[in-house]
Amino acid sequence: MLAAVDLKTYFEPFDITYDEVTRIILRRAQVIPNQRENRWLRILVDGFLAERDRWNVNGPCGQYFENCEQYLPKGPIPRLAAGAFLHISYDLPRVLADNWPGKPDPAMLGEERGEWVYFYLSPVFLQAFGTVARNRRVAGWMSALVRVVPSGALGMVAHWALHLRTAAWIHARKLQGLPQRDREIREDAMATAMAGAVTHARTLPSISTLGPPHLTGVGLGALTLTGFPPWWMSIGIVAMVIALLVAFGLRRRSQVRSFIDNFASRVLEYAAVAVDNPEGLESYLRERGPRETPKIDTRLKPVT
Repeated sequence: MLAAVDLKTYFEPFDITYDEVTRIILRRAQVIPNQRENRWLRILVDGFLAERDRWNVNGPCGQYFENCEQYLPKGPIPRLAAGAFLHISYDLPRVLADNWPGKPDPAMLGEERGEWVYFYLSPVFLQAFGTVARNRRVAGWMSALVRVVPSGALGMVAHWALHLRTAAWIHARKLQGLPQRDREIREDAMATAMAGAVTHARTLPSISTLGPPHLTGVGLGALTLTGFPPWWMSIGIVAMVIALLVAFGLRRRSQVRSFIDNFASRVLEYAAVAVDNPEGLESYLRERGPRETPKIDTRLKPVT
């Protein structure tokens, strides 16, 4: 189980991305001429940061953190996704509800203008993800190839971040008008929904279950029978090993992308149930349950 001190390290890919998003937002805030809009935006930034600082394994999302450690695929991009989805689907609606435009004060900004400011910032996320894609601590080994082969998994996180952010606005609108007790019930359900989403997302086969590719034996046999000098055979073996590693990496990236897509779609679905029908969430989660992981032949086929 993750210890409280481990959360900072575990979610480092998310924190790097979050810092970049915040940097761009604050830069954009400088060009918003309306002082009320500017002030409201800065209130959101401060509130959002405060929620991130409250992440704790013993807090409302403790089960989510435990499930992340147990079910997430290895690598920095799934941990980025886990941090981003929690922050957008759990933290953001509550911060927005606390500072809903049109409420007494919140910068004395009307809801219509608040909505404009909120969605005006949408392009920030694609820009930030494009920047951090070159950071190995965020994108892993694919960061070295991102200019040639864009990371599909990272792009999937950015794609879903925008969808979840739109849902966060809708959920915040509903939360902000509720009596305190009713809102607390929904916020508890939102934390449960997040824990359920990561549990029910399709898990990936472990690296240890990936059998040795058939191509290896075929390739070595072919090289041995050709009668080429040993140095030719050495070059062939190195080239084949590189090809196999690249093929394995690309296949793994495709699996991670599928996991993120499934994970995010469940976050979107379960969070909506938590806000609209918190009393029915537990039975809904039992009914939905994890999808059975299909049996996939992970071996490379022999070249004919």
